[in-house]
Amino acid sequence: MGRTASRAATRRSRWLGFVAAVGALALLSSCGDDEQNVSAAERDAAIYSTVLREMVLAEIPPTDAADGDDSDALPILYVSGADGESVAVDVQAEVVKNLKDEAEIRFVDVPEDALVTDDESDGSGDGGEGDGSGNGGTTVSTTVGDEPVQDDGVLTIFGPLPEDGTTVQVDVEIYRNSADDRVYVVTLAGSQTKWVIRSVEPVG
Repeated sequence: MGRTASRAATRRSRWLGFVAAVGALALLSSCGDDEQNVSAAERDAAIYSTVLREMVLAEIPPTDAADGDDSDALPILYVSGADGESVAVDVQAEVVKNLKDEAEIRFVDVPEDALVTDDESDGSGDGGEGDGSGNGGTTVSTTVGDEPVQDDGVLTIFGPLPEDGTTVQVDVEIYRNSADDRVYVVTLAGSQTKWVIRSVEPVG
């Protein structure tokens, strides 16, 4: 009888081990499926959001919202693709969702749409700005000269994103006005919706 009980215990132990192994495999499979179910839009939006959060928002000091309107306290970030490339609508929606509590995100089809033009100026006629020299040689400075960003915002222009890879490089231009216009090559590492900035190389 002792041997029978021992055999039963052994069988039960093996069965429990088998069930645990199957459960672990199912969990791993589920995690893999979740990763595979991340869309290209979610991946690209995660890269955009990481750059905007770590390189643009990190430089903006907190706004004093004592005057009452909390929505106005959010920084305004304009975002555009480089060289006339528009950011896909589904990517835009994901970026807005990712940063909804941190910034007001406004996508524009071309960088010029984010800038204060002569028609939008106060019309004082003193003409102090705008020699149009474009000394920086960047996407913005060669096209729109000295114009600042609307609503005291910041314009970020993204170059094309690689379609795959766990390490990606993207050209990023951060523009506030003609005197504050910087271009970087940004290297990020990660996958799917988790990305970190590994290096930032100034250009020019």
